[in-house]
Amino acid sequence: MARPQAALAGLMQQRQLAEAPLSGMAYAFLLLFLFLAISRILDFTVSSLHLPLILAVLTASLTIVSNGIAGAFSTTVGKLIGLFTLWCIICVPFSQWKGGSFNVLTDEIIRSFLVFVMVSTAINTVTRIQGLMAIMGSGIVVTMLIALIGNHRVDGRLTMSAGQYSNPNDLAQIMLLGMCFLPILGTWLNNSSLKWLTYLMMVPFLYTIFITGSRGALIGAVLLGCFAVAFASAGVRVLLIVLFPALVGGLLAASPTARLRLDSLIHSSQVTEMGTSEDKAISSTSERLRTLQQSIELTVKNPIFGVGPGVFQSAAADLQRADGQRASWIETHNAYTQVSSETGIPGAIFFCSAVLVSLRELFRIRKRTRKLPQLAKLQDTATLLLLGFVTFAVTSFFSSVAYGFIFWSLFGLCAASISTIRFELACATSPVPRAISLPKFDTPAPPVTPQPTTRVTLSGKMKPSRNHSPGVHNSFRG
Repeated sequence: MARPQAALAGLMQQRQLAEAPLSGMAYAFLLLFLFLAISRILDFTVSSLHLPLILAVLTASLTIVSNGIAGAFSTTVGKLIGLFTLWCIICVPFSQWKGGSFNVLTDEIIRSFLVFVMVSTAINTVTRIQGLMAIMGSGIVVTMLIALIGNHRVDGRLTMSAGQYSNPNDLAQIMLLGMCFLPILGTWLNNSSLKWLTYLMMVPFLYTIFITGSRGALIGAVLLGCFAVAFASAGVRVLLIVLFPALVGGLLAASPTARLRLDSLIHSSQVTEMGTSEDKAISSTSERLRTLQQSIELTVKNPIFGVGPGVFQSAAADLQRADGQRASWIETHNAYTQVSSETGIPGAIFFCSAVLVSLRELFRIRKRTRKLPQLAKLQDTATLLLLGFVTFAVTSFFSSVAYGFIFWSLFGLCAASISTIRFELACATSPVPRAISLPKFDTPAPPVTPQPTTRVTLSGKMKPSRNHSPGVHNSFRG
C-alpha cells in the first residue's frame, strides 16, 4: 500500500504545482518560446527583437520561482543530462581551442541545458505534455510552409536560405519530428476531426523530406513507417501496409533528388562525370565516411576530455593537413561521434546513456498503457512521443545536433513524461486507500464529572468507597 500512496501523494503535489498561477504563466511562455524557436518564423521577420531570448529568460525565471529545479534531476535522464553538462564544462580548459569551446558552451550547451530544465519542470500533467507536443508539431508545420514557399535549393535540395535549417539534413530531420508530434493536436483539443486532418498532413511532410534529399531522413521515414505498422491496430495496420509503400513509391517517382541520393548509397563507388549531380551525391557519401573515420580517430587519441566542445572541425583539419590533404572543414554529421570526439568517452557515455534510458522508459510506459483501454489518450501520447524520440535519435546518426536545443527539449519532455505518466498509471492501476476517520484532537474533550461510587460491606449494606479514582467503580472492594 506504500507505493500507491506515494504515487498518489506525488501526483497531488504535481497537480498543485500545475494549478499555481506562476506555473501556468511559465508553461504559457514556454509554449510560445518553443513555437517561435522551432518555427524560425522570426528569422525572416523581426529577428532583431530577440523575442525567443526574452521569452526564454521569462520562462526560466518563472519556472525556477514556481517549481524550482530539483524536479529536473529527479529522474535518471535528468541526472545524466546534468552530468553531461558538467562534463562539458570540465572539458573546456583541456580543449585544443579554449576560446571556441567556451563560445560553444555559453551559446549552445548552457542555453540548451536551460531549455531542458524549463521543459522538465514546467511539464507536470499529461495535458501539458500533449500541449507541448502539439505546439512543437504546429511550429514545424510553419517551418515546412516557409521552406516550400521560399523554395530555396542547393544542388537541387530544398533548404532554408538562412537560420537553423539552412542544412537540408536538419530541415528533413525536423520534418520527421513534426510527423510524429502533430497528430497529438487532435487529442489535446479533444477533436477527432482535427486528429484525422493532422494524419493527412503526413503527405506534405513526406514530400518535403523527399525533396530535401536527406538520406538519413529517408531511412528515418522508413523506420517510422515500420514502427507505425507495428503499433497500429489490426485494421489500420492493413491499411498502412497497402498505402505506405504506394505513397513512398509515388514520392520517389516525383522527386529525382531523392532517387539520386538514395541510389548513391548503393552505388557509391561508381565513376561519374565531375560536377554532375551524381558526382556530388557520391562525393558527399565519401566525405561522410571520411568524417566518421576522423571522429573515431580523434576519440581514440583524446579518450578522456576529447578535443573540446565544438572543436571537431579544427582538429579534423589538423589531421588532414598532417596527412598532406586539403582541410574540408565540415561537421561530424553524427551527433554521437560529435560528442565522443569533442568531450571524450565519459561525455559519450553520459549522452548516449541519456538516449538509451529515455528509449527504454518510453517503451516500458507504452507497454503498460496498452493494457489499460480506459487510458486511450494516455496511450496515444506515449506512442507518439516514443515515435518522435526514436526517429530523432536515429536520424541524429546523420546530423550534428548533440548540443541543439531541440534534442535537449526532447530529453526534458521524456524526463517529465516518465515521471508524470508513471503517476497516472499508478493512480489507474492501484486501489485508492479508503479514508479512515480519525478523532479531531484540536477539539477539547468535555470535562469528566466524578461519579460517586459505593462498596458492599460484609453485612450487605452499601457504603461510599474510600481512596477511589474519579469515574472508576470499586463496588467489590471490601
